[in-house]
Amino acid sequence: MLAERSDLSVSFIADLELGNTGTRLENFVRLCRLLEVNADYILFGDAGPAVQRVTDLLRDRDEETVRVVEQTVEALLRALDAQRPEK
Repeated sequence: MLAERSDLSVSFIADLELGNTGTRLENFVRLCRLLEVNADYILFGDAGPAVQRVTDLLRDRDEETVRVVEQTVEALLRALDAQRPEK
């Protein structure tokens, strides 16, 4: 049962499902992990195939690996942005 696995009450989960309450970020992340659902998908809908592919590649990696990949992608995007002409 989701409530038991997440250490949240059944009534809280029900209210969350019905849209009667919100939740703290910590609980949101815990629920996404338990349900094996991408947070971007929950918040924004279909994340697209490229984002899903990256998510799949990182799913079973340790936190350090994920952090290194995230920093690498950020650096790459900054470099690409720097090469673009200003609008």
